[in-house]
Amino acid sequence: DRMDARLARFARRVKMALSYPGRVRCNAYYSPIGAGFGTHYDARIATTLQLVGRKTWRHAREPGVLWPRSQARYPNRTPPGKPLEPWEDVPQAPLESFVEVTLEPGDVLMLPAGTWHSAAASGGESLAINLAFEPFDALSFVVGLLRTRLEPRPAWRGLPPARQRDAGDPHPLGGLLSELIEELRALDGDPFEVWKA
Repeated sequence: DRMDARLARFARRVKMALSYPGRVRCNAYYSPIGAGFGTHYDARIATTLQLVGRKTWRHAREPGVLWPRSQARYPNRTPPGKPLEPWEDVPQAPLESFVEVTLEPGDVLMLPAGTWHSAAASGGESLAINLAFEPFDALSFVVGLLRTRLEPRPAWRGLPPARQRDAGDPHPLGGLLSELIEELRALDGDPFEVWKA
């Protein structure tokens, strides 16, 4: 989509038609016979449309990790510098349990983010268009929204040095944090207006 205006318009139309909140983009994949990629999962939804030739895919029946933070290769899932969090450390599906499907021109395959898969051209060269649905990071959206609403307030820009608010308070900042939480609860606004923001 960065090189072809028609594909860029197509990606935008798909995004609008599906009301998808994340970015939608197009990639083209050309593979000589036998070429492809090893077993891995992506951090995005991958939808591939086979245009020329045939490509054989092997994939797990369900995602190994729902909306992973990054791509990972099988069987070593740890990206450089990013050790696995406990919620990411789930059992891996054995390769022998994968589904195998061969796509021919006109066939479409959609794999949810975090689904183990591999692919290789079979019976000649392969050309496919991949429609990638980048994840919508709801956490970053909410944090950004809260920052916009709360950053003008001094208490949210910095906590004072730890001190005893009450002589018997074992948690020096407990009272202040309780006040901030109450301030969060008091935030109001039309959810639809918040979404449009």
